Amino acid sequence: RHLGAVRADRALLRCYTFEHAGQSPLQVTNVAGAAGALAYRANGAASPPRTAAGRWPEKAAVSLDRDYLTGDPFETLDRSFAVTAWIRISGPGSIRGDSVPLGGTILSLGGGYWDGWRITYACADRSLAFEIGRPRPASAMAVKSGPVAERVWHHLAATWNGAEMRLYVDGLLAARTAFAGKFTPPAAPFRIGFAGHGWGSVKL
Repeated sequence: RHLGAVRADRALLRCYTFEHAGQSPLQVTNVAGAAGALAYRANGAASPPRTAAGRWPEKAAVSLDRDYLTGDPFETLDRSFAVTAWIRISGPGSIRGDSVPLGGTILSLGGGYWDGWRITYACADRSLAFEIGRPRPASAMAVKSGPVAERVWHHLAATWNGAEMRLYVDGLLAARTAFAGKFTPPAAPFRIGFAGHGWGSVKL
């Protein structure tokens, strides 16, 4: 019923669920349309991907670290978008970053620094951040949450309406900032999990 209500939104571009996460090879389709299926990339990790208990006993989740899921990039229409996800973070992963050694990307479209957007987690202060990239010589506009508990499920929502960026954690506004600049189309694919660009990985 929930997916039916979600798919009724004509503005929906991508929607992924992981009920069949235990299948090999992993197939993650976009339930909002025919395009946008996700492919699994091991990136030196054991294959196939590991699975974990989801938010409910009958749901499965994909467990990621140095590995990731990737799909074709997609357009951000009308200078506005919203990204939501259920996540559970269990600390730093096996890849250390250059700019942020202990922390990693959770969701990204493009690099998130000079183009596209990204949602990241920094282990040092257990904070989430939502960034929209801007071309050189500028850099990303960002909003950052306070500490977020690890090893429990959280609902994330990052929004931009062309004038203001907001980050919500578990339905509560965690951070906001004004941003009325241009959106820079992504130069890299959509990813769930490790994406590089100065960041390492987290156990996700």
